[in-house]
Amino acid sequence: MKILCLYCFAVIFLPMCFAADFEAVMDSSNGTSGYCWKDSGAMEVGRIDSDGNLVIRGGMRLDASGVKCTTAEMLIVDGKVGIGTTSPAADLHVIGTVLGAAKDSNGIAQKIMVGKTPPETTAWEAYNSSTIYTDVTFPANSFAESPYVFTELGGTLMHYYCVGMTSLYNLTKDGFRIYISYKDGSSLTPSVATVNSWHIIWMAVGR
Repeated sequence: MKILCLYCFAVIFLPMCFAADFEAVMDSSNGTSGYCWKDSGAMEVGRIDSDGNLVIRGGMRLDASGVKCTTAEMLIVDGKVGIGTTSPAADLHVIGTVLGAAKDSNGIAQKIMVGKTPPETTAWEAYNSSTIYTDVTFPANSFAESPYVFTELGGTLMHYYCVGMTSLYNLTKDGFRIYISYKDGSSLTPSVATVNSWHIIWMAVGR
């Protein structure tokens, strides 16, 4: 008889359990009731109230579907958010690219990237006796089209006496060229730039 009862339970009841969605009915619809789950030490690790709010004590990891919020919904985080890192060092810590950090005049989302050429080893070349130049390359596949670029010249000596550091040439989605001269047009060689650690500091905004 016991064997028969267990068999009936397995055949009739278990398929019904696994075929149906899990459902929990709460005592209110205004957030005053809810249900929670706890760890083995009876510490609450998560709670959902009857207003649909989800509170999690630990971290939440999404492997596939992501989180979608409509204009009437919110995602509130009382702590730090890490994207591409499990150890965020700021309120929002992103390892990767943020699209939408800026917008152009047409309202199209843009990303911001900053960088500089190596101060001691920037590849300066002679253009003529009074002008030198260097080519700056963005990291591979950074932009789909030519970005907006802002530049300045860094160094340890005499770079304040230069012109040309904000004028871009040959700008593409992959990089650009900068020509540098002294204000008075006097002689300038790549070795002077190298000795004084001249380098290009840049910020690019684009898609």
